[in-house]
Amino acid sequence: MVPGDFYDQQGNHLGTDGVDDKKKYVVTNKDQAKAVERTNKAGGTTQVKDVNSAVELPSDAVLKESLSVIKRTEDNGGLKEESSIVTKTGFVQNGPEGPLPTIEGGVSTAPDKLPELLPGTTTNDVEASIHSHPIKVQVDGDKVYGQSADLPSGEGGDKTTFKQYNRNIIVGPLGQLSSVTKNADGTLNILNRPIGIAIYDRNTNPIIDLTKKAVEKIVR
Repeated sequence: MVPGDFYDQQGNHLGTDGVDDKKKYVVTNKDQAKAVERTNKAGGTTQVKDVNSAVELPSDAVLKESLSVIKRTEDNGGLKEESSIVTKTGFVQNGPEGPLPTIEGGVSTAPDKLPELLPGTTTNDVEASIHSHPIKVQVDGDKVYGQSADLPSGEGGDKTTFKQYNRNIIVGPLGQLSSVTKNADGTLNILNRPIGIAIYDRNTNPIIDLTKKAVEKIVR
């Protein structure tokens, strides 16, 4: 028996709804998160309908593959994009490693390509698409280009791809790159951003951000 579980945004387990559906939710409202935790400690359960800030997460298969896409991006040096699709049955198919990003007109672009669907399957069979944005910044002279999981590309890119799938995940740095300062010796001070996942719907509307550490705790 695996009931539905509630977590906070740091990935800490709060309690359950007592329903054996294996669903997982992140409670984004701190007061509601505390209420779920209090109920759990008292031996009770909380119904999802009573927690309006609860965000349902994709399956563990999708969350684990999101961590895998982060790892593959780290392993390729951090600038080349990686991708996967995960079907509703939990089958994972990896896409090809993308090329190094290019800078044109003051914009850094790192293309990626999702894997081809297996014969006999359609986009309706896919639970989620996953791809990375570069986790390292690109330095070109005095200019620094940093991409973010929170910034999907427009038409012809992420916005177009996302329309095919109900759930889409970008992994990479969370938040935008802040100002970069230069030291006397010419080196740059670049603020580190947390690596994590940003979940979107098919219309590129953001659903929730979670750090890599939070996802690891949730799927543990």
